[in-house]
Amino acid sequence: MKARLFGMLIGWTLAAWVSGTAGAVSGAEASFGQWIWSARDAAVFAKTKAAVPDLIPSPWIATLSFAEGRLEARRALSPALAGASPIAAVVRLDESFHRAWEALPAPELAASLETALSDLERRAAAAGTEILEWQLDYDCPQRRLGEWAEVLRRLQSGARRDRRLWITSLISHLQDPDFGKRLQGIVAGHILQVFDTGGLPEGLAAQDLAAQLKTHALPFRLGLGAFERGKAYETKTEHRLWFSALPDFAANPWYRGLWVFPAGKSWAHLLPSLERRP
Repeated sequence: MKARLFGMLIGWTLAAWVSGTAGAVSGAEASFGQWIWSARDAAVFAKTKAAVPDLIPSPWIATLSFAEGRLEARRALSPALAGASPIAAVVRLDESFHRAWEALPAPELAASLETALSDLERRAAAAGTEILEWQLDYDCPQRRLGEWAEVLRRLQSGARRDRRLWITSLISHLQDPDFGKRLQGIVAGHILQVFDTGGLPEGLAAQDLAAQLKTHALPFRLGLGAFERGKAYETKTEHRLWFSALPDFAANPWYRGLWVFPAGKSWAHLLPSLERRP
């Protein structure tokens, strides 16, 4: 009985956060999703979605690598892992993709990406899965951000133009004054990952980061981790602290929602109160 009551309370908390922040976004609706990197993540998603039906599954369906002068796709999880729900399909571009900048011009890279995504889309359709949007998960080197934006522009000007495309971003990317300007009108937005990607620069607070996001004038989601690295008695990371900063980001006019990387951990209980801190 106690376990059931606790589950109901968690569901109410998450439902309240989703409805409350969605109503706070000016001119656009916030979306909420969970990345799925394993069967354990899928189980966490199923439990959480039972309380919040609008929660979007984001399974990692493939990794793209660059080898011998071309892109190679390795399939990961089945698009149908989250059940019958439409998905935000995640394609990871690993570190080998960094070598592509020296080997191929932007038009060829964009064409290779288009071919890979089209093939993955056909496989998803064959599995009976609807793709709501694509998420390209790439830790782009800061010096390549301009070239990355050009590849994305070419990708979206072709057959991809009718597909919503989100990209992941890093805190360091926001230090580039042209980050948002380059991507406006090209991608639906970016998902700022604040776990396992380097912390805040010295002297910078979460409120300062929220201000930078406003300056870039590009729709964003916040990507949070529900896990910590280190032994049980020696936590080495502070990923979960970012949940307490959510009200600062949700008040931003460019905020478009929250995506969570659970690493097999429950996370709805980490959501803060909707009441703003003084």
